[in-house]
Amino acid sequence: MHQGTILSPQTGIDKMSKWFDEFIASIITDQMMIETQSAPQIKSKMYDTLVNGSEAEIHHMGRVSTSLYFIKMIVTSYINEIISSKVKVKKLALNVSDSKILSWAEVDDDDDVSVNKLMLCEAKTNALCFKYGFHITTTVVEECDGMLVPKHYNTVDLHS
Repeated sequence: MHQGTILSPQTGIDKMSKWFDEFIASIITDQMMIETQSAPQIKSKMYDTLVNGSEAEIHHMGRVSTSLYFIKMIVTSYINEIISSKVKVKKLALNVSDSKILSWAEVDDDDDVSVNKLMLCEAKTNALCFKYGFHITTTVVEECDGMLVPKHYNTVDLHS
């Protein structure tokens, strides 16, 4: 059971039974799709790895899936926080790796309000995923610094 959830023993059993029924039905559907060659390639590869892969390949597959999930969550949350906080960012760029994202943001000279808002956006985003080993780190520069976006970063267009 989930932390903080109070269920009667019967409700918990019903919920678990329903989950197993749906999970098994999903696997049977996947099996039929693979046998008829109508499964998406990524699904077929996943089952092929589970059936024929080494333990290391199976764990790697899980790691890639986990990274994609959390990295997407971080990027989406961070950009949404910037937009909803109405941070005045002149330029924004991101560098993504397996477990962290580096953010490069340029603001107007002496715009301490935007700097503080960016730090708050970072903190709110990290509160979601840090306990799972994923995080974002923001570097803020001012326009007068005259710095170019680092070549290994991808520019984000917040104005479209």
